[in-house]
Amino acid sequence: MTRMISVGIMGFSPQEENKFKKIFELSQQHERRYKLGNIADTQPVELLIVKKDNELVQKQQQAYQARYKNSSIPVVIVGRDPAISEDSNYIRGVIIPSRVFPVLDKIEIPPQTETFVAQAEESFMTATTIAAEETETLAENALHVLVVDDSAMMQKTIDMELKKATLPLATDFANTGEEALEKVKQKKYDFIFLDVMMPGIDGFETCTQIRKVEGMAKTPVIMLTSKTSALDEVKGLMAGCTTYLTKPFVHDEFHSMLERIVHWVKEFNDRK
Repeated sequence: MTRMISVGIMGFSPQEENKFKKIFELSQQHERRYKLGNIADTQPVELLIVKKDNELVQKQQQAYQARYKNSSIPVVIVGRDPAISEDSNYIRGVIIPSRVFPVLDKIEIPPQTETFVAQAEESFMTATTIAAEETETLAENALHVLVVDDSAMMQKTIDMELKKATLPLATDFANTGEEALEKVKQKKYDFIFLDVMMPGIDGFETCTQIRKVEGMAKTPVIMLTSKTSALDEVKGLMAGCTTYLTKPFVHDEFHSMLERIVHWVKEFNDRK
C-alpha cells in the first residue's frame, strides 16, 4: 500500500533544502513516498531530518518534540562522523538519493491519529514559550561579527550569507577602516570580514591597527578582495590577516570557510 510520509528538516541551507525536495520527488515511484513538510504547521510531520553538531538546531528539535510531547517522531541525523554505525538512523556525507532512501525506508513510522493532533495543539502555546526562551538564551550566546566594507551591496551579500549559518551570529557593519577601529575599541568581536580597498585607510593598515587593540591580537580577520596576488598575500600576512576571501563569493566556499573559523573560535573560547 502506497503511503505519503511528511518529512521536516532542520538546520539545512536553502540549497540543501532544495536537494531534499528533488530527492523526495524521486520517491513518487516508490511504495513509500516522501514530501517536504512544514515544521511551522500545526499538523506535525511524521519524520524529522536534523543536521548534526548544531546547538541551535538541537534546541529547535527539542522545542518541536516538546510541542508534540505525546509523539514518537523518528529522527534521522545528517553528518560526517565515520564512527557512527550504518545501522543507526544516520545519513553520512553528501545528500544524495542512494544515501537518503536506504535510511528513510527502513524506519518504522507510526500512523498519526486525530487524538494525537488534538493533544499537540493543546501543548502548542507552552512549546512556543519554551522555544522563545531558548532562542533568547541562544541570542545571548551568539558570536559577534564585524563586516567592514564601503559597498552597501557587499555588506548585504555577506549579511545574507551569515543569516544562512546554522548558528546564532550577531552582525555589525562599518563603512571605513576608521569606523571599524572605533567599533573594535568599544566591543569585542569573535571574527571580522575586512575589505582591502576602502576610502581612507585601506584594509591592510586597518588590520594592523586592529591587532594593536586590546583583546584583538588573535581574532580571526578575513580579508575581502576581488583578486589576490603573491604581494597582497604577503602584505596581508604582515598586517595580521587570518585568511582571504575572493569576491564574488561562492556559497559553498564561503560556508566552508565560515565553519572553519567558527570551529577555531569555539575551541579558542573553550581554552580560556
